Amino acid sequence: TIFVAADVESVAPIHWMLFEHEPQADLCQRSSRSTLIYVASCDDPLGRHFGRSYFGIVRDELAPWSALPAADDGYIAWGPRWLYPGVFLYADLLSREAAGIADYEDERTARVKQAQANTADLRSLEISEGWDAANEVDQSGWALGFLATERLAELAGDEAIFEYFRLLPSSASWRDAFEGAFGLTVDDFYEDFEAHRADLAPALPQIRGVVLGPDGAPVEGAGLWLRWHSSRGAYIEFARTAADGTFRFAVADGSYRLTLMEHVDGKWLTFGQYGGGGGFSTGSITVIEVDGSDVTDIVIRLPSPFSKLRPIR
Repeated sequence: TIFVAADVESVAPIHWMLFEHEPQADLCQRSSRSTLIYVASCDDPLGRHFGRSYFGIVRDELAPWSALPAADDGYIAWGPRWLYPGVFLYADLLSREAAGIADYEDERTARVKQAQANTADLRSLEISEGWDAANEVDQSGWALGFLATERLAELAGDEAIFEYFRLLPSSASWRDAFEGAFGLTVDDFYEDFEAHRADLAPALPQIRGVVLGPDGAPVEGAGLWLRWHSSRGAYIEFARTAADGTFRFAVADGSYRLTLMEHVDGKWLTFGQYGGGGGFSTGSITVIEVDGSDVTDIVIRLPSPFSKLRPIR
């Protein structure tokens, strides 16, 4: 059931009935079991929300959490950690394309590039520890989950995805449900997917490093721009450091420069760059050369806490 209201005030009665409290002032959509409510005054079109909400509703109908077998340590009840996010992204993209608000090939290309940033095999993303590690820096684990789900649909059809969730409550384990729905064991699928991935999204060399404060402690959330310039054009990518101060970029061979920047009051400010003896400079800049292999020895030690650095331009 879908309830569409002109504004948040109009949706309040059904929201009270479903959730027993007032809706938030900026509510756009919310779902509960077999019901979706949507506020027409929301900037996002209904199609952007319908696919993901519909998938969640169908999943809960086919495989209610309370009916699922107990999960092993590190797993969730719906099976391998990569599968549910992958299915979510896949169903959402198909729905948005059908609604005319997304281009499947464009977004797929972006997911392929994201996946190239991660060298972990899909099997390692089965459990929460591997999944969290894959997504700590750049969300590339989500991209791998999407591509794996797409591959399952290629092998067994879209309907097999729903069959997997339908089989979960009556199966001894998620592995049995997986084989029953997709027609191959999960181990066989991992072998197939890694071969598929090698052609579709071969791993690129990586630029990896760490940003440290003046006391040697890791700096979380530092903004880094990676720039590549040549006669063929320019390439720019942004990332933030993880909790342990580390960062990574998946790149093609070439010459790169790293700049520390932050968005302040509506504009990007430069605070320094990778260069000099301590890895930080406001003048000279060190060019990073990538030629077929990873560059992993980059250390940027800030001369003062990031909050106290002054912009240089």
